Parts: sequence; C-alpha cells; structure tokens
Amino acid sequence: MDGDRFYGFWQWQKQQLGFPASANGDSLAGVGNAALPIKPVENRPPFFTAAEYAMVERLAEIIIPSDRTPGAKEAGVAEFIDFMVASDPHEQYGLRSGLAWLHALREQTVVELTAQTEFSA
Repeated sequence: MDGDRFYGFWQWQKQQLGFPASANGDSLAGVGNAALPIKPVENRPPFFTAAEYAMVERLAEIIIPSDRTPGAKEAGVAEFIDFMVASDPHEQYGLRSGLAWLHALREQTVVELTAQTEFSA
C-alpha cells in the first residue's frame, strides 16, 4: 500500500508541517483547497551539520531550480532529505562521505584555480 511506502514522508509532514494524518496515512485529508505552507518556517537539521545541510540545499536548488514555479528551497527538499537520512542509518554513511568527497573536490578546485591565477599574473 502506498501509505506504507511513503511512511517517512507522512511522518515528516506531520512533524515538520503539523498536518494531521488520517487513518490511511493521507496527511492532507480534509484540508481541501486551503493554502498550506510547503516548508517549515524554522528548521534544525536532525542529521546534517550546518555545512553539510547548506551543501544539500544548494545541490537540491541546482537540480530543482526556482523559475516560474517554486523550486527545491521553497518546497523544503533539503529538510525532507535530512529527515529521511536521520531516520535511516543505512543511508547516513554514504551520504555523509559523499558530501565530504564533494567538499574536498571543491576545495581542491579552488586551490588549483587560485594557483593558475597567481601564475598567469
């Protein structure tokens, strides 16, 4: 059943946005067409450090940019990723080491670009 597949999502909606869940797991039951907040006003990442969270948020913005429609930042994609990773220990090591690798690659690229600029001046 879809309610079981998306249990983490329903829990996130309930915790972050305060939506009541119905018996079948539909957290938007009875809400109708009311304008609802998409993203929590304040977020304290339960898993990522501040630097890791900023990187996840930026990567999500690159993948789902804000153009004529809301993007990843407005939809709270980074908050959702953080919540899901915090609740799944099997995913934590891979995500954290992948972010560390990406950070190291970025730092190496900055050093190389700086060195190239200094030699060409």
